[in-house]
Parts: sequence; structure tokens; C-alpha cells
Amino acid sequence: MRARAGLKAIFGVAILLEAGFLMSSVQAATFVYVGNSDSQEVSVLELKPNGDLMPVETTAVPGPAKPGGSLPLAVSPDKKRLFAGLRNEPFSVVTFAIDAKTGKLKAIGPGSLADSMAYIATDRTGKFLFSASYGGNKIAVNPIGADGVVQAAQQIMPTQPNAHCILPDPSNRYVLHTSLGGDLVYSEKFDAKTGKLTPNDPPLWRAKTGYGPRALQIHTNGRVAYCVNELKPTVNVLGWDGERGVLTTLQDVSLVPEGYSGNAAPSDPRP
Repeated sequence: MRARAGLKAIFGVAILLEAGFLMSSVQAATFVYVGNSDSQEVSVLELKPNGDLMPVETTAVPGPAKPGGSLPLAVSPDKKRLFAGLRNEPFSVVTFAIDAKTGKLKAIGPGSLADSMAYIATDRTGKFLFSASYGGNKIAVNPIGADGVVQAAQQIMPTQPNAHCILPDPSNRYVLHTSLGGDLVYSEKFDAKTGKLTPNDPPLWRAKTGYGPRALQIHTNGRVAYCVNELKPTVNVLGWDGERGVLTTLQDVSLVPEGYSGNAAPSDPRP
């Protein structure tokens, strides 16, 4: 799905490839949130049953005067809050309340991030925010306060180069995160009571050299994951063992036609 509805900030959709594109379904209405990094705004659209996207509003994200390279977004599991990460100093994340009837946003307040984060996601309880820093080569865990405001990072873990995506598995017992420069996907054990991450055993899945794993999604069936590679435009179909927190390669599929020589940098998969 891509917005082509004449928004004044429609250029942000191009940056959507590493920014925000999230949907929350409430009371039979589906709302789409697009992070526009150049204007530092979030565009709210309603997705109609026929597939049309109708503009609802565009909301400014308070923060540094100079916008960052992307505007990553995350929606809380209960669909009541949206988080917008700002990638220029001082690094922060702004929490918005979502109006269940209209999808409109109201700023609640800013919290701090440990670095310029390319990706953010909550755990399945909505009590912790995960983030991945592409330039900082790290991931972090921040508690989320009862008011929805993100608190200071309680854990920061170094990674191989270019951390790009981080997300919990369906059980909330494991967290997966990618290293584009390291050609691997980490698997961490996650304690949902304390918010602490510890390396799993085995601690990672390795992609082929030079593929550049960028983004990851676990299928709704909880048994299959999809890893999109940026440097070699392919998608790895992976088996997901939710009991052990282990990924295994099932299939390696090209995303471009045979003989294609143009530019291709795939982004976030959405099963």
C-alpha cells in the first residue's frame, strides 16, 4: 500500500522505506500513519474498504528544528498510542494519543532515545520500546511510563554494523534484530517483566555474505519469518521455532527479474 492521495507531504512516502508505515484498526475503521521526515510530520489517512486512502490530518512532531533522515513509527499493542522517533540531536521519541473514532493524534510528551534510531517497536505488553541504531551499531530497551511517555534507556547492547530492524516474536519471549553490515539476524531472550534482553542459544542466524539483512517480519501463523535483504535484493523465507527462538533458512527468493541491473533497495516486508 502506498499513499497517492495528493498530500502536501507526499514526498515523505519515498522515505517511508525506512520510516513509518503503520496501521491501527479501531471500531471498524483502519487508519494509516505515514512518517514524513523532511517536514517532520505524521500524515494520518483512513483506509476505506475499497482500498482508497483518504487524508484525515497531518500532525507536526515537536522536536529539533532540523529533521532527521527518517521518522520511524510504532503503534502500541492496544492501538491507543503512536510513537514517533526523531533522529537528530537531542535524540527523542514523541508519544501521541490516538483518537479511536477519528484516528487523529494528540501529543502526550517526548522521551529520550539512546541514539539516532532507524527502527522502533514496542513489546507485546506495550510496556517497553525497542530501538535499533543504524549508525550507532546498537539496540536499546526503554521502559514506557503509565502515561505513555518513553523513559530513559535501561539497556543498550552493541551489535555488528548497521542495526536496522528490531521486533518481538509473537510470544514476547524473544526479540529479533538485524545487522545489515554484519549479514546476520540476532535472537535475544526477552524477560517481559524486567525488560531485559539476553543472547539466545544459538544467538544468531547468518545470511549469505554481502546480502545485507535490513528488515524482518514474522508471519501471523507464528511459524515463518521473512527477511528482506537490501544489498542483494532478495527475501529469505525463514522457519521460526518459537519454542527455541531459532531461525532456519527455507527459501532464498530474488525480488528483481533475472538480468535486471538497475538500482534496487528493498525495505520493510508486510505479510
